[in-house]
Amino acid sequence: AAENVVRDSLRALGAAWGEATGERADTRAADRAVAETWAAGRA
Repeated sequence: AAENVVRDSLRALGAAWGEATGERADTRAADRAVAETWAAGRA
């Protein structure tokens, strides 16, 4: 379970980086979904 938390955290950070830099536009929607799922899990 802990490794999943770390992986999801890193993917959320990757999504934020992509948003800030405009990189990985092709995966932006998928990464946003991961970030939203992560945020919902922490709520």
